[in-house]
Amino acid sequence: MTPTSSRDYRAVKETIHRKLREKLDVGRITKLSREAVRIEVTDIVESLATYERTPITLQERERLSKEVLDEVFGLGPLEQLLKDNSISDILVNNYNEVYVERRGRLERSEVSFRDDAHLMAIITRIVSAVGRRVDETSPIVDARLADGSRCNAIIPPLSLDGPCLCIRRFAKDLLTADDLIQNHTLTAPMLEFLRACVFARMNIIVSGGPGSGKTTLLNLLSSYISPRERIVTIEDATELRFQQDHVVRLETRPPNIEGSGAIPPRRLVINALRMRPDRIIVGEVRGDEALDMLQAMNTGHDGSLTTIHARAGYDAISRLETMVTMGGLEIPLPVIRAQIASAINLVVQVSRLTDGTRKVVNIAEITGMDGDDIVLQDIFVFNKTGIGEDEMVLGEFVPTGNRPKSLERLAGAGITLPVSLFDPREIQAFNLVLEQRGSSSDLAARKAVADALLSKAAALAPLDRVDEELETYDTIVERFGSASELPLQEQVACALVGKGLVLDRVDRREEAVAAYDLAVKRLGNATEPSLQEQIARGLVSKGIALAHLNRLEEAIQSYDLVVKRFGSASEFSLQEQVARALVNKGVVLGRLNRRDEAIQSYDAVIKRLGDPNKLSLQEQLARALVSKGVALGRLNRGEEALQSYDAVTKRFSACQELSLREQVARALVSKGAVLTQLNRTEDAIHAYDHLLEIFTAAPEASIQTEVTRALQNKAAALTTLGRSEEEIESYNSIQERLHKVVTKHIDPRSWTR
Repeated sequence: MTPTSSRDYRAVKETIHRKLREKLDVGRITKLSREAVRIEVTDIVESLATYERTPITLQERERLSKEVLDEVFGLGPLEQLLKDNSISDILVNNYNEVYVERRGRLERSEVSFRDDAHLMAIITRIVSAVGRRVDETSPIVDARLADGSRCNAIIPPLSLDGPCLCIRRFAKDLLTADDLIQNHTLTAPMLEFLRACVFARMNIIVSGGPGSGKTTLLNLLSSYISPRERIVTIEDATELRFQQDHVVRLETRPPNIEGSGAIPPRRLVINALRMRPDRIIVGEVRGDEALDMLQAMNTGHDGSLTTIHARAGYDAISRLETMVTMGGLEIPLPVIRAQIASAINLVVQVSRLTDGTRKVVNIAEITGMDGDDIVLQDIFVFNKTGIGEDEMVLGEFVPTGNRPKSLERLAGAGITLPVSLFDPREIQAFNLVLEQRGSSSDLAARKAVADALLSKAAALAPLDRVDEELETYDTIVERFGSASELPLQEQVACALVGKGLVLDRVDRREEAVAAYDLAVKRLGNATEPSLQEQIARGLVSKGIALAHLNRLEEAIQSYDLVVKRFGSASEFSLQEQVARALVNKGVVLGRLNRRDEAIQSYDAVIKRLGDPNKLSLQEQLARALVSKGVALGRLNRGEEALQSYDAVTKRFSACQELSLREQVARALVSKGAVLTQLNRTEDAIHAYDHLLEIFTAAPEASIQTEVTRALQNKAAALTTLGRSEEEIESYNSIQERLHKVVTKHIDPRSWTR
């Protein structure tokens, strides 16, 4: 027997359903057991096949029986989709167009409904089961299925192509921590940190877009709550599933047919506070309930969890601010931000990537306020590196190296996390070298350990982990300070100078000077160029530290020692240090008003360097020329000062390196000032215009500062000439530029690290 066509099959199915309703009245059908109705359906199918000669194969008979039973007891065509555990979303666009999502990818399903009335009947069955309704007066409805799947329906006249139904399914078995790690949703260190934060009763927001996995992650985080705690949940449609017994679940209620009786989330949040909760979990915050939730967090209800729709952490904060204002209270924005900064501890960002995978792309900690801005500090991030051949997103989870400020709070809760958990990959790699080769005694292994320690210290510098940086340098000196091998002596010398630079950076300059002295003393009269370079670096850095301490004569002695010991050296690294020493000496002499001597020091640099092609030497030459011009200007030797500034612009105006562009900008501003002193105001304006022509569009803050100075000086020069309209235009340019700088400063994206 040949199978029936799809049209004939549908007609047979409708006939069976009609005959079943005729044989058993509708009220009685719903009261019978599934087995009793199955027997009746089987009899009708056999009757059609035998007496009415309907061409139905055996397989089609079984399928017909099953589908008719699904129509009577279930959700009709949707039943087969609901039984497929690989499907995460069912999207019914209209009665004849159904899509499903499998493993993050959308695909069209062969399932369909008879017509709009058939689809409408299924929607009505879904919403009536939870005491809700859908009709023209209430055309949008949220509901849930018996298995917890979330449903949203929208019908005409709002849905133009007929009724539309969306079902977000949840796995029968909750995803475990191991599942998320195996799926590469996050890493074990990230999960360990989140588990500790939940246990320590920190307030956490899970942020992300639709279908990104917010509820899945929230379910996992809630599993770490102690079973001894009382949990109160608030949801629009119940989705959360808890492993604890002591849970009170509250659900919002829409208005009834008369438009009254609605219970919004805010009212439930307020009521939850009277229910003696240990934890309040809001399924999703989306309105004015945000204010009451923040107030609850700030008044002793720690450990609260919620989700929010946002594409990034800073957007989640911005959306919270907006939601608080929806309450109708005129609360100043700085006060709202202070409430958020005090209430929220962590923002966990989840995303569904282009390949359909879901990942925790960022875990950020709110560390407080910087003025009126909330400060977010990234702890873990997912770095996307590209797209693979199979269109899968490539990338890796990495700790940023920022130590959470909440570690003290975790310690107070009895949780001690290894600090290595938050180390960047490079630092972890260096630690691995130390662990694997730290006990070896051969030179290669010892040098590898010293290299790893130096590299680790360099990696710690941008993370502002000063104590660890100093400890790392001390470890090098302690372990290899007595070594006689040149490679190890070089590493010890680098460590001694590096320690001084760290101390100098954090304004511990007396200690920095002592570190430089120790480096110079230990290296003594070393003849190896690599060790001599460290001696020179130590002496120059010592001079800088002494100058900051206003011990100017001692600073000059330190610079003179560099020139005396290494002035005749041919090695590039030593030439660079000698040039730095001479320029810095000139600056110190200028501070002592010994400007003629300062000019001599600058001239010595200019003569030594000639026309260098190395960037670091070009930088020192440009510094010397600009500083010489400044000194000449203060000695009222204006024409010579102009020559010095012109030399800078002539040599370096075409260079792209920031350090040289800064010197060119300084030279042009200073040239304009000297021309003004010489009463050559028109020439001064030309100098300022030259700078503005070159650097107006420069984004760097240091160049913007010089541009602003040029605009101010130009406006003053125009005033001197009585050209008021041009003066106003120049001042307007200043205001516009300053406004751009301020706008850039308060960009919300600057909240991230």
